[in-house]
Amino acid sequence: MKLFDTLNSGSEQDFHHSVVAIQAGRGAQHNGVGSDTLPKNEALRFKVPQNLGFPGKALERVEAPVSENQPYSVFVNFFGLTGPSGVMPRHYSEWVMDRCKQKDESMRDFLDIFHHRLISLYHRAWEKYQFPLQYQRQQQTNKKDPISSALHSLSGTSNHTQQYLGGLFAQSIRSAQGLKQIVELISGCKVVINEHLGQWLSLSDEEQTSLASRVNPEGQHAQLGRSATIGSKVWDVGSALEIEIHAANAQGAQQLLPGSKTLSLLQETVAEYLPAHVRPRWSLMARYRDMPSSRLGKTGLGLGQGSALTINSKRMDEQTKIPIA
Repeated sequence: MKLFDTLNSGSEQDFHHSVVAIQAGRGAQHNGVGSDTLPKNEALRFKVPQNLGFPGKALERVEAPVSENQPYSVFVNFFGLTGPSGVMPRHYSEWVMDRCKQKDESMRDFLDIFHHRLISLYHRAWEKYQFPLQYQRQQQTNKKDPISSALHSLSGTSNHTQQYLGGLFAQSIRSAQGLKQIVELISGCKVVINEHLGQWLSLSDEEQTSLASRVNPEGQHAQLGRSATIGSKVWDVGSALEIEIHAANAQGAQQLLPGSKTLSLLQETVAEYLPAHVRPRWSLMARYRDMPSSRLGKTGLGLGQGSALTINSKRMDEQTKIPIA
């Protein structure tokens, strides 16, 4: 049984990983040790072997339960009131051993009540500072772990991907370098950020210049060199940029086509990172051979959905640039 492969260890650190493996093997229907649930509902029970031998390894043995509803019995050598590492005087261990030889296991079972709780809390103290384990438990129970809650408070994000990038999201200044790092990390491709792309912005009636009139004797936004504009649109170079993704192979190109999960994740993450007034343009650079070819009756790729017309085979290694969003 693979569950018992974790017993081939001798350190307390391996003991903790063994407990994690056993609890994961039991499934979500059993609670972890050291919680506020009843001991009978926990995945395993800690016990101490009653002998005075040398504790050669952290775990003595693991006994499987008779039925699935019962916990595993995990015998621990490195901790205990009695037994190999007992902290009580030696004659207590000898007395419990003698009682067990006489088929009287009541005192052993009584001490195991304390053993189980003490070892459970010891394991929980170790687990408290293991972020991967707490995150894994969050996925199973849908409860936020303390570290994810702290990342949420620092970065203001709740999405798992954005929390992973919390160091960038926590910065008040959103830079082009930070944007590049985000896109490269998610896409796995080289990225070029083209800034200061101009675009026309429409002005509402309240923002347009109007000269003085009977209705408005002072006019509106009519100071030359300060607020006056001509027309209903203005040219702005600070609210648009282009994210140019360079795909190295066919797999990288196809995972960034319109409608793909990777592109949707990129758009969602970048929208949270950039200020609300900045609108990015997305483009993909790839070789012709890495792009899916459109052929009538052969494929279901639609117009503007990231396909290319078949070209001469000598030009298949040329780069082409297409908008993807």
